[in-house]
Amino acid sequence: MRSRLFAVAVGVVLVGALVLIAPLAGPAAGPWRLAAVAALVAAVLAVLLAERRSARFITALTEAADAVGEGQTPRLGAGATPELHELARAIEAAGLARRAAEDRFRQADADRAELLRRERAARGAAEAAAVRSAFLAEASRLVASSLDDATLSALARLVAGAIADWCVMDLVEAGGTVRRAAVAHADPSRADAARALQLRYPPGPDGPASLREALEHGRPVVIPSLDAAAVERRARNADHLRLLRALGVQSLIVVPLVARSRIVGAITLVRGGGAPYGADDLAVAEELAHRVAMAVDTAHLHTSVHEARERFARLVEGLDAIVWEADPVTLRFTFVSRRAEAILGYPVARWLDEPTFWSEIIHPDDREACLARFARCTRDDVSSRFAYRALAADGRVVWLENVVHAAPPSDAAAPWLHGLMLDVTDRKRLEDEHHRLLASEQAARAEAEAAARRAKFLAEASQVLASSLDYEATLKAVTRLAVPTFADWCLAHLSDDAGQRLQAAHAEAVGDRIAQALERVAESADLRALLPALEALQAGAPLLVPEISPAWLEAVRLVQELSPRSVMIVPLIARGRTIGTLTFVWSQPGRRYDAADLALAEDLARRAAVAFDNARLYREAGEANRAKDEFLATLSHELRTPLTAMLGWVIGLRTGRLGPDQTVRALDSIERNTRHQARLIDDLLEVSRIAAGKLDMERRAVDLRAVVDSAVDSIRPDAESNGVELKTASPTAEVPVFGDATRLQQVVLNLLSNAVKFTPRGGHVTVDLARQGALARLTVEDTGQGIEPDVLPHVFETFRQADGTTTRRHGGLGLGLAIVKHLVEAHGGRVDARSDGRDRGSAFSVTIPILAVRVAGAGEAAGEPRRGAGATLPRLDGVRVLVVDDHADARELVESILTERGAQVLLATSAVEALDTLRTTFVDVLLSDLGMPDVSGFDLIRRVRDLERAHGGRLPAVALTAYAGPDDRDRALAAGFQAHATKPITPVDLIEAVARAAGRTVGS
Repeated sequence: MRSRLFAVAVGVVLVGALVLIAPLAGPAAGPWRLAAVAALVAAVLAVLLAERRSARFITALTEAADAVGEGQTPRLGAGATPELHELARAIEAAGLARRAAEDRFRQADADRAELLRRERAARGAAEAAAVRSAFLAEASRLVASSLDDATLSALARLVAGAIADWCVMDLVEAGGTVRRAAVAHADPSRADAARALQLRYPPGPDGPASLREALEHGRPVVIPSLDAAAVERRARNADHLRLLRALGVQSLIVVPLVARSRIVGAITLVRGGGAPYGADDLAVAEELAHRVAMAVDTAHLHTSVHEARERFARLVEGLDAIVWEADPVTLRFTFVSRRAEAILGYPVARWLDEPTFWSEIIHPDDREACLARFARCTRDDVSSRFAYRALAADGRVVWLENVVHAAPPSDAAAPWLHGLMLDVTDRKRLEDEHHRLLASEQAARAEAEAAARRAKFLAEASQVLASSLDYEATLKAVTRLAVPTFADWCLAHLSDDAGQRLQAAHAEAVGDRIAQALERVAESADLRALLPALEALQAGAPLLVPEISPAWLEAVRLVQELSPRSVMIVPLIARGRTIGTLTFVWSQPGRRYDAADLALAEDLARRAAVAFDNARLYREAGEANRAKDEFLATLSHELRTPLTAMLGWVIGLRTGRLGPDQTVRALDSIERNTRHQARLIDDLLEVSRIAAGKLDMERRAVDLRAVVDSAVDSIRPDAESNGVELKTASPTAEVPVFGDATRLQQVVLNLLSNAVKFTPRGGHVTVDLARQGALARLTVEDTGQGIEPDVLPHVFETFRQADGTTTRRHGGLGLGLAIVKHLVEAHGGRVDARSDGRDRGSAFSVTIPILAVRVAGAGEAAGEPRRGAGATLPRLDGVRVLVVDDHADARELVESILTERGAQVLLATSAVEALDTLRTTFVDVLLSDLGMPDVSGFDLIRRVRDLERAHGGRLPAVALTAYAGPDDRDRALAAGFQAHATKPITPVDLIEAVARAAGRTVGS
C-alpha cells in the first residue's frame, strides 16, 4: 500500500513540477497547463483505478483539478484522505507560483509596450521638429534674399503648403494703411479664388475682426474652429462668402509681425479641414512671424537708409560747390561730390584713386602756399578759407575758394579734413575787372584825347571819301589819308571783277628812291599775281611758284630796306564781301601800333570799303545805263532793220512790178526776216523766264552725242552758205546725260550760231565731244575774230557784247551766251570761254555730268522725231473749222492755209460771235486766240464746255496765241483746250495741230 502511495506521490510531484515549469514557456503556458492537469488527472485515475478506489475520490480529484485550472484553491470534501490534503496543498502552492510568474510576465510586456510607444512618440516629435526647422529655414532664406511682393507671394505659397491650407500676408504701410501683399492656397485649383480674394477684398476697416485685433494689440489670435455661421459673419458680401467657402475656413491663426515694438504687418493661417490649430502650430506661426517681421523691418531700415543717402546725395549734388573729405596726412580724397566734374572737368574717380591728383592740378604758382594752408589746418586743428587757382581738364584756369574744416572722427585721434570748394572765377574776374577799371581810369583821359583826335581824323576821312564817286580817285584818297598822320606808308589792294588793283602812298621821310621803287612794285604784274596767291594761302589752299621773278625779289628787297617796325593789315569788307586790304606801316623808330590804332584802322577800312563799294556801284550803274541804252539801240536796230526789208518787199509785191525771180527773193526775204524776228522775241521771252525762275525743263536720259549731231546738222547749211568749214569729233559710244534734250540742243545751237556768225569766210569751226571721267565735255572752237581780254569776263552777261560795231555788223541782242550759261548750270554743269585776243579765235567749253545708265536711242534722245523729207501733210477734206481771232490778218492767213488743205473755215471776230455760230452751226474743230477784247479765249472755252455739259458732245479746241510761256500753256489746257500752239506758227505746224484735233493721221 505504501509503495503504491509512494508511486502516486511521485507522479503527483512530477505533474506539479510540470505545472510550475509550464508558465516559464511564456505565452504558450495556457495549453501546457491544461495538458499537465490532464496528465495529473490521468495519473490519479490510473492509480485509483489501479487501486480500485472509490468514485468519491475520483470526484474530489476532478474538482480539485478544475479549481487549479481556474486559478482557485482546490477544496476537498470531508472524506478526503491526508494524502489528498497534502496533494491539494502542493497543487495550490504550484498555482500561486504560476500566477506570480504570469503577473511578472504581463508587467514586462506592459513595460516593453510603453517603451515602444515612447520611442515612437519621440521619433515623431523629432521628425516634426525637423520639418518645422526646414520650413522655417526655407522661409528665412526667402525673406533674406529680398522682400518685394514676389518674395512674399513665394513665402505665402510655402506656408500654404506646409502649415496651412491657405495663407494671407498683410503689411502696414506708411500712414497706417494696411496693404494685402500676398494670398496663396495649397490647392492649385483654388489659386484663382485666392487671387480674387486679394484683388477684390483688401484689408480695411470692414475687414476681419481677428486681423484688426492682432494689428491693434500686437497679440496672436487663434480660432481653433469656425462653423458655417462664423464664416458667414466674417464675409463682407455674398461674393466674399463664396470665395471664403471656395477656399475653405475651419480653423485660423492671425499672428502680428512685430519688430522693435512696432507692428509692421500680420500673417493669417487658415485650415479648411483636418486637425484644428493648437499650441504647437501657434509656436511655429509666431517663430515665422518673428523672422518675417525682422526681414520687413530690415527692408524698411534699408529703404530708409537708402532714401537718406539719396537725400544727402541730392543735397550735396545740389550745392554749387565741391563737397570733399580728405586724409590730412596724404591729402588723399575719400569723398568728392560730382559737382567737381562740372567745375573742373575731371572724373571723380581720379580724385579718389590717384593720391597726388589734387596737388597736381593746383596752379604751379599757388601750389606751395595752398599745401601749407592745408598743413596748418591739420596741425593747429583750425578752419581756414583761402583761394587759389586750379587747372581744369580743358586747360582753363579756375579760381577756387576752399573752405577747410578739421574734425576728428570718433575712432581716430588725428583730425580729418573736409569742406567746400567754391568756383569763384567770375568773382575774381569781376575783381580783376574792377582793379583794371580803376587802373585805367587815368589812362581813359589820355585815351579820350586820342579818341578825339581819331574822331577828327575819321571825320576828315569821311569828308574826303564822300567827296568823289570816282573809283580811282577814291583809291588814291584812301592811301593819302593815312600818310603821314597814321603811317609812313600805306598800300591799298583791291580785287574786283576788273582784276587786281594796287595803290601806294608814302611819307617824305621814306626817301625818293624807296618811294619810286614802291611805286614800281605797286605797278608790278608779278606782285599783282602774288596777291591772290597769298589769299589762297590764307584760305588753306596750296601754293606753287615755279619761278620767282625779279620783280618779286625786288619787292622783298624793298621790304627789307624799308625796315618796317610795326604793321597793320585790315580787310576791306563791303556788304559782307571782302574786296581788298589796307596795309599801314611805321618805319620810324619809336612808333608802334596798338589796339586803339587797330580799331581806328578797322573803322577807316569800313568807311573806305563803303566808299569803294559806292564808287563801284556808281560805275556799274553808269555801265548798266550805257548797256541799257546800247541794248535799246540794238533792239531798235534789230527790229527795224528786218521790218524795213519786209515792208519794202511787201510794197514791191503790191505794185506787181516784180519779176518772178524778184518775187521769190522777196518771199525768201520776208520769211527769213520773220523767222529772225521770232528768234529775237523767243530770246527775250527766254531771258524773261530765266529772270523769273520759270524756265520749263523736262528731264530724262538723253544721248548728248545725238543732240550734238542734230544741232550740227541744223547749223551746217548756214555754215556752208557763209563759207565756214564745220569739223566734228565725237565718241563712237553714246554719251548719256540727264536733262532736257530740247534745252541741250538750244545750248549747242547757240554756241554753233555764234561761232559761225563770228568766223570769216574760209575759217573753220570745230565741234569736239569727249568723255572725261564722269563728265561729258563739249568744246566749240572757231578761228574767228576772237574776244578782247577786257570783254572776256563779261561774255556770259545779259545784253553784253563786244561793242556797237560788232552788234551792227553781225546782229543779235547779246542774249545767246547768257541763255547758254543758265541752261548749262541748270543741268549741273559749267561753261567757260577762252580767247587769246582779237583775231585769234575763241573756244567755249561745256561740261555736264554723265548719267550712269544707257539711254533708249539717238532718235529719242535728240528730242521729238522730225518729219522726214518724204512725209506729206494731212488733208483736211470735210473738216469744218471755226477760227476766232480779233486780228483780221491772222484770221485770213489761217483761213488761207486751212482752205488750201480742203478744210471748211468759218470766221469769228470775237468770242460772242463764235458762241452765236456754235449755237446754229456744227463744227469739227475750234481754233481760237486767247487775248481778245471783252471776252477772252479762256472765257470762250469755258462757256463752250458749259454748253456741252448741258447739251452733250465734246468739241475739240486748239488755242492759237502769242502767249507762249509754260504757264500760259498750262492755263489754256486747264481752261478746256486740248492743244496749245504759239504765234507765229508755220503752215505745217498749223495744219498738223488742226489735223490732230480732228483725228486725222499726221505724217502719212
